Amino acid sequence: MMTRLACAALICSGPCLAAPPAGTDAGMTILHKQDVTGQVLKKLGLPARSYCWNECLQNTECTAVRWGVLKGDTAGLCILFKGELKYRAPVKATTDDGTPILVTTAKKTLGRDVPQS
Repeated sequence: MMTRLACAALICSGPCLAAPPAGTDAGMTILHKQDVTGQVLKKLGLPARSYCWNECLQNTECTAVRWGVLKGDTAGLCILFKGELKYRAPVKATTDDGTPILVTTAKKTLGRDVPQS
């Protein structure tokens, strides 16, 4: 219920979720087969991963994110990190009833570090 309320509030505040200003070559790069920890900047319940990434791209302090979502759902928990990051092996998280929690980590990349596709 709290996640739905948070999602509704965020949908109503659309302008704050816009893309980063033009001219900034910031992006997010998924950290495959890695998990990340560090100093937590914010924890947000969001309707989709793209909102999580946008929050990090708009916040100058944010260096990486950790996105957790129940398998089969789209809304989840976004954790924004700041400062130095610590890397570790990925975890296989589940709820008490055994539902898998899918965790994706991504690091903010700036300018020349953005992968070309």
